[in-house]
Amino acid sequence: MQCERSPRWTACPRVVMSVVATTLGMLLYSIVSYVVTRSRYKGRRLLDLAAWVPWAVPSLILGLGILWTVLLSPLAVLYGTLTVMILAHIVRGFPFGDELFDFVASHSKVFVVEQNRDAQLKTLLVNDAGINPASLISILHYDGTPITARFIQKEIAEIVAALNVRPIKKDKAA
Repeated sequence: MQCERSPRWTACPRVVMSVVATTLGMLLYSIVSYVVTRSRYKGRRLLDLAAWVPWAVPSLILGLGILWTVLLSPLAVLYGTLTVMILAHIVRGFPFGDELFDFVASHSKVFVVEQNRDAQLKTLLVNDAGINPASLISILHYDGTPITARFIQKEIAEIVAALNVRPIKKDKAA
């Protein structure tokens, strides 16, 4: 597709990027989903774990990783091209796995721990995955320091105390 250099065609690269990234992403995600859920491939658990990288790593860090990968490899010839943007959109658009839905469905409340003030993961879970926001409890850490297990434990304890949750006592005879 040839995009002319006129104000009328300024959206052309964005349209091409969107169409190509969506199409290639859908094909890639379908293959990965099939391999992870239906095959006996030995590396399927690693592939499933790799599918979580775009959601576990903040966008800025992921973007820098893609940039460095392109610059420090034979892919450097692609720097500044639409191809790199398409690759970045494909990586960022990886869908949630079935394990996430199964986990949330089997619990009445799920803590979502995030190191930002905007609750981006919770927003993705609600908007993109269609999870009921009432079942998600955010724990946000955004003061610029690294998040610690002590912070997470303290926040969960405070929320549990506020909700008046008591542990289930198991029958000693059982």
